[in-house]
Amino acid sequence: MKTLARLALVFFAACVNPNSSALESTMAFLKSGQLFIISTSRARSVKTNVTDFQVARGTVAFTSAGGLYLVTDLNSGSFVLVQDGVSDYDVAEGTVAYVRNNDLYVITDYSAGTSRAVAFSISDYKVGPGAVAYRISDTLSLVSNFAKAATVQVSLDVDDYEVGDRTVVYRKGSSLYLVTDFNSGASTLIQTGVSEYQMSNRQ
Repeated sequence: MKTLARLALVFFAACVNPNSSALESTMAFLKSGQLFIISTSRARSVKTNVTDFQVARGTVAFTSAGGLYLVTDLNSGSFVLVQDGVSDYDVAEGTVAYVRNNDLYVITDYSAGTSRAVAFSISDYKVGPGAVAYRISDTLSLVSNFAKAATVQVSLDVDDYEVGDRTVVYRKGSSLYLVTDFNSGASTLIQTGVSEYQMSNRQ
């Protein structure tokens, strides 16, 4: 039992010690509606009355009273209000997107929490590190430039898609495609006869 306790302590210390090479993950937890982040070997309170939160490496976002907030400093726990009236949001490493009134927004300035609309009346969207893709009906598009809120159409008649680390793949029928150019939206056929596929996406 003592051995297990020591192992647990070592694991916890490795996760929260800034000098440890194991500090690859960002950690947060919710206790009675209060959000905490693990910083410099201690739990630091961020905000009370938190409804929901999402964590990716180096990125923490949360909702409270219908507003979406972004933690701008993981050491101090400081945060900014991004937008009120947010119905959905998703987080990946260094990338945050959200939906308000069925319109898609992306955060363009992570120190100020500034965001811009990129698409309107979307059907769905997915987020990966450095990548956001979405569909309007069955037409797939992606964000080609976050700072400019620019988008590019990828393909029509898309059945499903996944977003990873600056990577977008999609399926039309049984054919699987990979987006090869985020500026133009160009893609290439990877394989035919595909029934299922998966890709890691959050980091």
